[in-house]
Amino acid sequence: MKVKNSNFEELIMKNLPLVKNIAIKIYGTLPKSIELDDLINTGVLGLIDAIKKYDKSFGLKFESYASIRIRGAILDELRKLDWLPRSARERKKEIERAYLELEKKNGKPPTEEQVAKYLGINVEKLRELLYRYRGNKIGSFYASGEKGESGEELVLYYLEDEREDSPEAKITYKELREALKGAISELPEREKLLISLYYYDDLNQKEIGGVMNITESRVSQLRAQAIMRLRAKIDEFFKARKGGK
Repeated sequence: MKVKNSNFEELIMKNLPLVKNIAIKIYGTLPKSIELDDLINTGVLGLIDAIKKYDKSFGLKFESYASIRIRGAILDELRKLDWLPRSARERKKEIERAYLELEKKNGKPPTEEQVAKYLGINVEKLRELLYRYRGNKIGSFYASGEKGESGEELVLYYLEDEREDSPEAKITYKELREALKGAISELPEREKLLISLYYYDDLNQKEIGGVMNITESRVSQLRAQAIMRLRAKIDEFFKARKGGK
């Protein structure tokens, strides 16, 4: 999308609140050593990138596309910081695999008790791990679109660069969106509600806790658990697609 300098500046100013909102949401899941201003500054770079690369053929409103770019820029910068130790990343992947393997085996989403038993730990330890890992790649998917308009549309920010140019990538995006929608539909009802409240209705954890009558820490645990289920299924999607090439 080619824009004049005046329009460029106008788009930046108009969407600065979007940058701040996304940065604040991610900031809430991170260690205290991370500065909010740093996230906002990085998000602005993502916004500028979105303005330069946006094309209506993507099938997204500019605000939706910009949200993906902003979030992606922030998460890419966080990955560079590598604040989660290697051992913790491996443990996190192990938990994701546990959810996937147990669901394949039982034909339905596993309970916390089943996952804990599979991992050889108790439920309290599992919840502790879920809370600890809640900020790592928690934004790997983002609900774009607004209520009443593409409200079901879900995208993965890391498909961005691929989707921009090739027709094949656009097909992948559609397939991925359907895969993610399907994965969400298979979540346990409580986690499905939480995902809806957080990503569609844009409620914070305190507000979600009030709606669901649970504590904020429990909201955080359940959200991390839902994300792990979804990430495991999306990883399967990529593996299957790669194997089919």
